[in-house]
Amino acid sequence: APIGSSRYPRVLVVGDSFTEGRGLAANTLYHQLLSKKARVQVVAYGGQGYGTLQELLVIESLLPQFRPDLVLIQVCSNDLINNSWSLESKSYLQSFPMTRPYLEGGEMVYRYPRD
Repeated sequence: APIGSSRYPRVLVVGDSFTEGRGLAANTLYHQLLSKKARVQVVAYGGQGYGTLQELLVIESLLPQFRPDLVLIQVCSNDLINNSWSLESKSYLQSFPMTRPYLEGGEMVYRYPRD
């Protein structure tokens, strides 16, 4: 069915690798279980290594198309580090090797965390 045509409430789920679920069977992913158990229509977007600002950008791009009744943002303890270039650049375990946006002084800047 086309997006938005369901009689069930629409839920947009956005998160990092826990939402992406790479290598896991689709029927074991938490957002698939949510869809079945709560009888909601779910559109999920998971980006490996994504921080909260990247997730916000995804949400802003998908809101006009999907028009959800609810937005669920999956967070993880590493988001604190992934949202700060100064913290992520000093972390080996919690640093994801890709250019990403950070908020610095109220402005969005793109940096590579291992510079």
